[in-house]
Amino acid sequence: MPTAPVTAHVQSNSALFDAIYTALSAYSSWYIYKFGGTSISHMFDMLPAVKLPAAVIAFEGSEYYKHPHRRRAKFHVVVVAQETQDFYTKGLLQVSTLAFKAIELLDQQVFGGTRAVCTVEEDNALDFGATFAAIDVVFEITDH
Repeated sequence: MPTAPVTAHVQSNSALFDAIYTALSAYSSWYIYKFGGTSISHMFDMLPAVKLPAAVIAFEGSEYYKHPHRRRAKFHVVVVAQETQDFYTKGLLQVSTLAFKAIELLDQQVFGGTRAVCTVEEDNALDFGATFAAIDVVFEITDH
């Protein structure tokens, strides 16, 4: 007996992008960008062009499960702050504060009623030399 396609049970990537953007908009001290490209590495290439401080949202990919119909989607929120003369204290402190804010706004949030739960997976400092400070915060969104 055929069952409904997984798309009947999960939210679109566009809806998840919008939900993340809306949640991050609660903090007014950064510029928010949606990266619509196909490669996380290309997103890192565009970081020097964003207004700072910034939060850049990017979709990495999904894993699907047949029973029950479920998907785990992975999104990145890269927070970026201006480098300062005292990089290892002020620059890193500012970007760490922004990463914490992204986690505060997104971790354990439910999108689309009760259908998709967002959880923080990891964060990683990115090395861009003396240009700016950045941390990649990775979130997993599981459809239920």
